[in-house]
Amino acid sequence: MKINNTSVGRLWIAVLKKTLAVSFLVSYSIAPLKASASGYLEGLMKYIPGSSDFLILGDIGAADEGAYTDSVFTEDDIPETYTEFLNNTGINPEEDIHFIAGFGFIGGLNDMPVGGAVIRMDYEEEKLLESLRAEREKLGVPVNEKQLSRLTLYGFPVEREGGEVEIWIAFPDSEHLLIGNPEGLSLINSLIEEGEGQLTGESPIYGFAFPEEGYLLSAALILNDNLFSPDSAEFLTANPIIAALKGLEAIQFTLGFDERVLHLVLNGFRNNEVENAQLAGMLNGFKGMMMMASAENPEAAMYMDMVNIFYSPDSVTLRAVIPESMFAPGEEEEYTE
Repeated sequence: MKINNTSVGRLWIAVLKKTLAVSFLVSYSIAPLKASASGYLEGLMKYIPGSSDFLILGDIGAADEGAYTDSVFTEDDIPETYTEFLNNTGINPEEDIHFIAGFGFIGGLNDMPVGGAVIRMDYEEEKLLESLRAEREKLGVPVNEKQLSRLTLYGFPVEREGGEVEIWIAFPDSEHLLIGNPEGLSLINSLIEEGEGQLTGESPIYGFAFPEEGYLLSAALILNDNLFSPDSAEFLTANPIIAALKGLEAIQFTLGFDERVLHLVLNGFRNNEVENAQLAGMLNGFKGMMMMASAENPEAAMYMDMVNIFYSPDSVTLRAVIPESMFAPGEEEEYTE
């Protein structure tokens, strides 16, 4: 059966390919944590609360995107406004952004998370602020300011689906940029003021965010009782896969790249082999149903077949190994069966 390129199935496969291409580009542009990156991380850690529920780490240095970037992204993918803004700030993302760490505190499923991001980058504070103010003036929107004891916060209202949100930034020193909501940046302000409570190698989230194997991008989330509170019962009933996560201590996601192959790994940690086996069985059952539903779309089934699910006494693992040829830009093919 020949699959029509304009079908809905082809549309979502195209979106999936684009997403994978971006993942490939990110992983190709991120080097595994090494000596220089370790120095960047040590500088960032003083701005990250050690009690964070969520932590994501990425070494953005030494990017060499080359022709692959040009083939993945067209000029339409990068709005002219952003290109002009970056030119005005003098920031070259490939050369000036070195490392990023994001943190968060997770309440209930319906609660707004508190958190922020710390970026190690080379920039001129005044030049960046002037460019941001100029962009906001074009829209007739002022830049809000809020003074804390150790930080000055600058707020920028941004229209999003569902209403307006305000993004805040701060400059703790000449090498780092902070981005987040006021609550998250207030936590960083307290860390600076009190000189304690920062992320260290002894922090619970630290061990989960650093896999034993090398990584390109790593994230970890410690699950707490707030996520599964009584007021979330209706949501969990409608989403049994998420409900099945109850009892896991933490979730870890890593992205790796080796010999033109992308590795995506999701680990759920829990010291209960029986429950881990039950969760792995449920996930394998869900995978089977998805593959049956993809019977009319062999390419979708092929992607699903790349996901392997297994368990051990202390974890449940989903691993996908995806060759570059699956999502590298090129001529569209027609699939037949």
